[in-house]
Amino acid sequence: SRHMSTTTAYLAGLLDGEGCVTVSGGDSNRSHQLRVTLEMTDPEPIYLLQENYGWTIHERERPHGRRLLFSWYISGGVALDFLADILLHSLAKENQIIEALKFPYFPGVGRTYGKHRPMPPEIVAELERIKRSLAGMKERRTDV
Repeated sequence: SRHMSTTTAYLAGLLDGEGCVTVSGGDSNRSHQLRVTLEMTDPEPIYLLQENYGWTIHERERPHGRRLLFSWYISGGVALDFLADILLHSLAKENQIIEALKFPYFPGVGRTYGKHRPMPPEIVAELERIKRSLAGMKERRTDV
């Protein structure tokens, strides 16, 4: 519908301006996790994100009487769905979204794959490649 298209375009603009797409983990304690984060002082757009994609909103006080910071993040399959939905509307983060959508996702799987088997090395290597690639895009500011 037209409303959903407008909302999707608006959410893409939010990610372009205020958001971050990262892969965390991969060290000895944590599995790789695709994560989309947005932080703003205006809560209304954050509530719109939650209304459309769920998850929790966090409020954080900031020093020196500055306005509250509202943050929202998603990971895993929800993050992939969100990124796929907004891809065609993104301008600044299109390359990051395309890279993130290569993230291999196995529902309910942490550091193991299937029946308690370790994640195959080629999948771990791909997760690490995506993690480095997204970090490099952010450092080079290709998202701005």
